[in-house]
Amino acid sequence: MSSVSGDGSGDRDGDGRISGESADFEFSLDELSRRAAAPDGAIQHAPSGRRLRCLVTNDDGIGSEGLRALALVALEAGLDVVVAAPMQESSGASASITAVEQNGRFVVEPRTVPGLDGACAVLAVGGLPAFIALTGMRGAFGPPPDIVLSGTPSSTRGQRGRR
Repeated sequence: MSSVSGDGSGDRDGDGRISGESADFEFSLDELSRRAAAPDGAIQHAPSGRRLRCLVTNDDGIGSEGLRALALVALEAGLDVVVAAPMQESSGASASITAVEQNGRFVVEPRTVPGLDGACAVLAVGGLPAFIALTGMRGAFGPPPDIVLSGTPSSTRGQRGRR
């Protein structure tokens, strides 16, 4: 398993390459999106009739209640919803473009979240929200979304205040 980072770590010499300690990585946005694609069968296609497609993500992770609540609101609004969020809580790193790669593909796993049966897909991604939004907008999780919903600032602030 390797990690690819676009968060400013590593040496950048202006040619689009990110140098790490053990290897150099150079990926186009198309390649990143292809490598982040959801596993076959993980995405349900919406019934006939075009509805707005929505990508829901956050930095609290796929199991967070805030993510579930945001996705439920999007479903209730009649949007075709794809939920794709980090596999684990990643608060404070949401602008970082980092992902975990395994066997030449970024890690994306279908998940089941109570109440989100109507979503086109619920995916745990081995990457951070900026990576998820970037690759999602380029079609990594099915057709590109018309809108991206991310985070629930009031719940995040409340959790940090309790630490």
